[in-house]
Amino acid sequence: MKITKLRLFEFNECSWVPSMLREYATDFLSSLWCFNGFGSTKPAITPVIELMEKSIRKTKSNRIVDLACGSGNASFQILLNLKEKGFGQLKLVLSDLYPNIEVFKKLSKKNKDVSYEENPVDAMNCEQKGFRPFFASFHHFNEEQATKIIKDAVDTRQGIGI
Repeated sequence: MKITKLRLFEFNECSWVPSMLREYATDFLSSLWCFNGFGSTKPAITPVIELMEKSIRKTKSNRIVDLACGSGNASFQILLNLKEKGFGQLKLVLSDLYPNIEVFKKLSKKNKDVSYEENPVDAMNCEQKGFRPFFASFHHFNEEQATKIIKDAVDTRQGIGI
């Protein structure tokens, strides 16, 4: 059975978009993960944290390599939550095709277990070792790119979550 993937367009994906607008958009989208309004008792990120906990345990990974992290806030919150659940050795690497270095620096100063890639990172050919989550970013990739991302994770024996 073939599953059709809807590829959604975002202006902040375009190289011609000013970095200030791209960073505002990714920060806004990232903040939605931690929002617990509209009658909810838990932030939207809660089920993702539970899935990440299971995935990290199963893969025995000690690193999260977020390849399309936007502003990095979602993966940072997941790291903090997993550390509270006993994942004391867990590290986080922030990266993106359009890295938001200023935000990455702030997050790395908040926690010694956070590092970042200053240069653009190609998710289809990642040299970093660790579990590779795509929280709300996989729609950025067409079918060929998505296949290469999954193949790269399989070929290098790295866990991946989409």
